[in-house]
Amino acid sequence: WNLAIQEWLGVPEKNIRVVHTGKDAEGTVFGSFQFLVISYGFLDKIKDSGMFNIVVVDESHALKDWTAKRTKVALPILKKAKRVVLLTGTPALNRPKEIFTQLSAVAAKASLKLKDFGERYCEGSRWDKYAGSKNLGELFALLHSSVMVRRLKKDVLSELPRKRRQKVFLGLDAAGKKQLAKLKEQMDESRAVLVSSLMSGKTGAIRDNGVIMEVYKKTAEVKIKAVQEYVGTLLETGEKFLIFGHHIALLDAIEQACNRGSKSATGYIRIDGSTPAKQRADLVNDFQNNQDTQVAILSIKAAGVGLTLTAASTVVFAELTWVPGDLIQAEDRAHRIGQQNAVNVSFLMVKN
Repeated sequence: WNLAIQEWLGVPEKNIRVVHTGKDAEGTVFGSFQFLVISYGFLDKIKDSGMFNIVVVDESHALKDWTAKRTKVALPILKKAKRVVLLTGTPALNRPKEIFTQLSAVAAKASLKLKDFGERYCEGSRWDKYAGSKNLGELFALLHSSVMVRRLKKDVLSELPRKRRQKVFLGLDAAGKKQLAKLKEQMDESRAVLVSSLMSGKTGAIRDNGVIMEVYKKTAEVKIKAVQEYVGTLLETGEKFLIFGHHIALLDAIEQACNRGSKSATGYIRIDGSTPAKQRADLVNDFQNNQDTQVAILSIKAAGVGLTLTAASTVVFAELTWVPGDLIQAEDRAHRIGQQNAVNVSFLMVKN
């Protein structure tokens, strides 16, 4: 954002305040800058936010949860601003309720009530009265006629090459198959508990069941060796590629595959939740412009938005996440302005 403001608006860098740390934010004096570039996490550090003329919120679906601290801090600033622009490719990742806080921000004077919105557009369930969806056609028409400007890639990027998706099934060795059988057993037991809880109406037991998350983590570990072999095959092509994962163990294993020894080590970058914000632009620049940097190892959550990595046209998912919208966002690190080739997306799966 800092570079774009300078390049497109001709604003001198001294007029732009970029907050990288909490300490930077605390030192921010409102009105001493023309532009403030800040992440959601540091908004609460600004003691006097004043009234902004314009607030642009990038990846605004990050404010989907009205109970989250970032949303509670951001909404008063947005509602007070003279102009608000929310930017997102996926305003609702899963269900209509995720749009409510964003609507509240851009239509502050409408005094929207969650109860009314939920009754009209959420199906509801025994666990969450705002779950599910209904009247979607009406909701779309309402948004489109009032606050939403929707631009599809096919409308604005007519020359953008297409995206192809494929599932790649990996084989496991004997040890992996044994682990997988154990996981399946755990899942069957968990399912039995779930069904029993549903039948008896004990919803608390469902919420507290951590087996699913534990199994999810172990599926990443089971796939490690097979994923490393697949990465080895990709490295031999010499072509650049992005590879996404969720669990640290799998990201570490991919890094090991790229770092097989000083003589044959492959150039790569890695961006996950522990990567400092200041370093990300340099890492992206390295991947985009350095011919020897072949691989970008990326966390689906931490690197799935905001990055342009069009030097690669191959995208690989070493594992999946619960939310399809996260995967689409991650794919589009390569499938965006500047991409010259068809983007091939591979999902590495193991049967059962």
